[in-house]
Amino acid sequence: MTAPANEPRDPVMSECLAAIAAAHRIVIASHPKPDGDAIGSALGLKHILLQAGKDAVATGLEPVPRRYTSFVPDGAVLSPAEALTQPPDLIIALDAGSVDRIPEELQKLRGVVRMVNIDHHISNAGFGDTNWIDVGACSTGEMVLELIQQGDFVLDRAAATWLWIAIVTDTGRFAYSNTSARAMRAAAELLPFGLDTEEIDRRIYRQLSHSELELRKRAIESLQFALGDRVAYASLRESDFVAAGCTSAETEDIVEIPRCIENVDVALLFYEGEKVDRINVSARASGACDVSELCCSFGGGGHTKAAGCRIKGDLAHAQRVVLEALATRLPEGGRPAS
Repeated sequence: MTAPANEPRDPVMSECLAAIAAAHRIVIASHPKPDGDAIGSALGLKHILLQAGKDAVATGLEPVPRRYTSFVPDGAVLSPAEALTQPPDLIIALDAGSVDRIPEELQKLRGVVRMVNIDHHISNAGFGDTNWIDVGACSTGEMVLELIQQGDFVLDRAAATWLWIAIVTDTGRFAYSNTSARAMRAAAELLPFGLDTEEIDRRIYRQLSHSELELRKRAIESLQFALGDRVAYASLRESDFVAAGCTSAETEDIVEIPRCIENVDVALLFYEGEKVDRINVSARASGACDVSELCCSFGGGGHTKAAGCRIKGDLAHAQRVVLEALATRLPEGGRPAS
């Protein structure tokens, strides 16, 4: 089944399609600790390109969080070393807000192998040879769907399922402020492929393991408030992950715990990761505070209402500097209407 035609082709999208047409070996990369958009857009595009006769592989999606593993077949995601066993003609970076979000092995190929950067993060400054940055897109998956439609590729149920995962997770099940009419139209175009949307929702959102519940319990127990209770934050140490039997890959939705508290304008999750001298920070805004600008000030980035960064130092230092930065950025008078 050929995907329906979309709006007239964007000139940068045409560059992306021309790069794909000229390439045979294509490495698709995204960011570590991937979310549904990274996994869905990368594996959806990979599937479509394989169907079109390209030698496409996906990398940089490790570790895959448990909630998505049932959608990812064995061998669907390669390590960077495995992906580069054959020299690529093209690298496509998806949903990576900056070049350091793709594997280091691929970063080293900039200027040697053509790189196409497809993303919707407002903080993406453009690190590819071709940069298609669309901050109006609800997800990178939405952009991949448009690429498929304009390229006259054949969309099938497998690709539609991955793109649905990308769209539904990045819109918060069509509840976040990025849920535009365009996003809903994109989702509607996937439904005729026979998607079992209830089963997809169950496997992603309604199938928590005991270890994931334990990690959420520990996050709730760590909750603290600041700046007149307008900021709520949770913290997870390495010992919490060990005790719960989880890894940091299972933190995707934990920042939603402080975010759902009444009258909280900014929610934060601080957690220790693989590097002992780095603290990961996830930030979400319910009011007018721009958490992308906040995280960019620490070398991170993202969206106006959802962003992240990594801060050198221990947990107490990260909490202190982020709260100090927020004190000068939090609008007075509480949250205005979105």
